[in-house]
Amino acid sequence: MKKVIKRTALVLSTTPPIPREYGNRNRVFQTISFLEGLGFSVSFLLYPFDEEWEVSIPTYYKELSDRFEYFSVIPNKRRLHQGALGRHHEIDEWWDETIGDHLSWLFKRQKYDVFFVNYTFFSRAFEYAPAHTLRILDTHDLFTGRREAFEKFGVDAEFFYTTADEERKAFDRADAIIGIKEAESAYIRTLTQKTVITVPYWADDVDKDAAASPERAHVVFSHDRPLKLGFIGAQNSVNVVNMRRFLHLFDRYVRLYDLPVEVVVAGNVCRQLHTTYSFVRLVGRVPDIADFYGAIDAVIAPLEFSTGIKIKVGEALARGLPVLATENAFDGFRAYSSFQVEKDVPSLCRTLARLATNEIKLADVSIASRRAATAAAKARDKGFAELKSWIHGKTRRIVVITDRPFWYRGTWIDELIAQSIEYVSNCGKTIVLSMSGEAVKPSGVYSSAQYISGCAVNDIEAVVRQIGESCRIAGIIAFLDSADSAKVLKGVDPASVQMWIGQIDIAPRRASVKFLPVHSGAAEINVAPLRYLPARASKTLNVSQVTILSPDSSSEWEKTVIGHIEDQCRAHSLQLQTIRVPSYAQYDPDFMGRCTGDTAQRVIVLESDRVSRLFVPHLTEYRGAQCLILGPTVTCPLAISANERWPSVMTSIESFLTSAVSARPGSDANSGWDHVWAALA
Repeated sequence: MKKVIKRTALVLSTTPPIPREYGNRNRVFQTISFLEGLGFSVSFLLYPFDEEWEVSIPTYYKELSDRFEYFSVIPNKRRLHQGALGRHHEIDEWWDETIGDHLSWLFKRQKYDVFFVNYTFFSRAFEYAPAHTLRILDTHDLFTGRREAFEKFGVDAEFFYTTADEERKAFDRADAIIGIKEAESAYIRTLTQKTVITVPYWADDVDKDAAASPERAHVVFSHDRPLKLGFIGAQNSVNVVNMRRFLHLFDRYVRLYDLPVEVVVAGNVCRQLHTTYSFVRLVGRVPDIADFYGAIDAVIAPLEFSTGIKIKVGEALARGLPVLATENAFDGFRAYSSFQVEKDVPSLCRTLARLATNEIKLADVSIASRRAATAAAKARDKGFAELKSWIHGKTRRIVVITDRPFWYRGTWIDELIAQSIEYVSNCGKTIVLSMSGEAVKPSGVYSSAQYISGCAVNDIEAVVRQIGESCRIAGIIAFLDSADSAKVLKGVDPASVQMWIGQIDIAPRRASVKFLPVHSGAAEINVAPLRYLPARASKTLNVSQVTILSPDSSSEWEKTVIGHIEDQCRAHSLQLQTIRVPSYAQYDPDFMGRCTGDTAQRVIVLESDRVSRLFVPHLTEYRGAQCLILGPTVTCPLAISANERWPSVMTSIESFLTSAVSARPGSDANSGWDHVWAALA
């Protein structure tokens, strides 16, 4: 069975997804895993912010290069983490034109369905993406009001900080924005009309065995077995200032109540926490974070000010550890006990003192933390499900199924199929499943559809199912024999997918095509068969010639009419060209070639069961020719006269050949195709 070509996604990030030592790396890793789970082939552009990339190429470079369809590191042209030129950063103040140069080069060479950008200060990248690419912005954090929040606590703002007006520019560049917690998403919705989806951070693929030991929750703390509290954090002002304040306040409780407690601090934050507190142990950066979590009883998050969601809280909950935090640090998670979350650091210090003296049971904190973990996992899954649904809706596909080598465009039916594909590919991204047995030559069709060759009848249902698993199918159009159509589409759910069979309309005197619904509920759509002239059609019309299209075998009536036409042509010095219409004319390339060659300015069609189905009347209208349809029961057009009676055949022919009448075949160039657009777009 032929495989459907994967959809493609491009991710731009300041941090790599590995090694997963930090929360922002885990977040990027989850994004990539999410896209791969949807069936995307992922490419990755790294504009490194981490200090390890400033001096060397890390050892995990090869792992990154091997992981992705395309991977590249964009070199930094400007100094990183620059302070604001004014009071606040402008949203593009950290933009580096080397990123734009690389994106311009890449988008000219590769098509991407989705472009995923991390952080609002790189939102300018969206301006380089073509219109068909979905733009998704993962905020990670809000930068509006960040400076003011820091100043409130006497701390100089660091990293990036901006205003609502500037951040609004970033949001409006995206098609969808991801907030890391609902409070931030609610605020983003006040700044933009774009889609906002909350996807909280949650890491559920960690080793819980060492950290979540059931025996540990029932330990009675004493000076022989003190309560071991852990904090891990990077070296930034949020962690440094909050931890300095916490240790200063908690020291009073330790000395006043002689608390059996040890605070273990890990991470680069230790560089700024030179302390003489006897209960504090600074371990710095740990080789294996699991060892750190396995050596403590509970995690603390004593933050009175910060932004975003606290990934350290999420990781501790995911590992099954009890977590005690301030309201600020626990924002974005759901608390399940009054002592699990306190409003400020002094209140948290009192709770920790009660825990160290066994007044509060660690087992109770553990139960509350497990419930918070369950709620966090559900919130993350709900967010990804919403994002999946949105992406599926935006990256929907139209499926065209055919058993003809339509790309040669040698027959009327081939021309119909090719022009239909070109039209519906403008309604949405289109996949063409070919059962012709030949490899499709896309150069023969003027559209950017995806072509899958060599599909057998028994494969089609599985291929359609595979497409439906990775995106939403907007509709299926099949140009097949009716027997094949029934086999091909029998297993497709009619409740979720609209399906039509494309057929030439057999109604007399009208050149058109019907899209017949496979299941009840959808409307039949009638359209003009061709939307523009076939490429092989001549641009010249012979004004001194008349073309007759007549059946292979003529009846007595037809012979009489042809004789009269010959007489009239001689009388008016007109040349006569006769084109015989074969059986199944719509499949005859010879016939199409003659009809689209240097034909006459006047075309007379002798109606029969075969001729009435042809595309010729429609073709003549495109070319500016005149067309007269004659039959035992019809003469078209009417001769110009005062009476309302049907004119005779003789009168019709004479009026037509002397240009007294300008005929119209009854359908214009785009008739009905707007209904196809309405059904699929």
